[in-house]
Amino acid sequence: MNKLLCMIALFFLCAGGAQGSTAGKIRTGNSYYKKGQFDKAAASYREAQITAPQNPNIDYNIGNALYKSQNFAEAETEYNKALPVEDPVQKSRVYYNLGNNAYRQQKTDEALQYYKKALSANPRDIDAKYNIEFISAAKKNKDKQKDKDKQDEKNKKPGKDMTGKPDEKKSGMSKEDARRILQYYNESDKNAAKKRKMPVPAAGKTDEDW
Repeated sequence: MNKLLCMIALFFLCAGGAQGSTAGKIRTGNSYYKKGQFDKAAASYREAQITAPQNPNIDYNIGNALYKSQNFAEAETEYNKALPVEDPVQKSRVYYNLGNNAYRQQKTDEALQYYKKALSANPRDIDAKYNIEFISAAKKNKDKQKDKDKQDEKNKKPGKDMTGKPDEKKSGMSKEDARRILQYYNESDKNAAKKRKMPVPAAGKTDEDW
């Protein structure tokens, strides 16, 4: 009987030690993450992942560290591993960061779908709602511009002067006019971004509840 009690006590002691080791690796990773040392943070999280391979929060943290290092392919893999998390708010954060990850790779259609899933999981996610509106509006304006360009090309072609160069008078706009307009819109975009965080805010905070 005494041997059995000793074995049970030893089992719980070992289990407690493993959990403590996992928590310690997470804290170390979070410390590196806050200092901007994302490669070291990812390494610490991966060590924690060895002792807790089924913990989606660790996968999420690794995804964030990889995202910050611009390792988008591996970040996507880790975020997808974190999706089984049950908490809807946390699931929304995972989808949101998958959207950020896709957007950084200029996969706007894919990003839009992830933001919609984030908003579906957590209807209070204001940033997801904003990003959906931002990308949708940008896509609509881009489609309108494409249609306009096609119509202009169909109805009117720029004339040429005697040197064979485009005639600015017949084309309706000089290079300088075009440059000023482009600069105006760039400044407008910057001013709009200042009113919000940015079109696609950075990945969220790491999980620290251990």
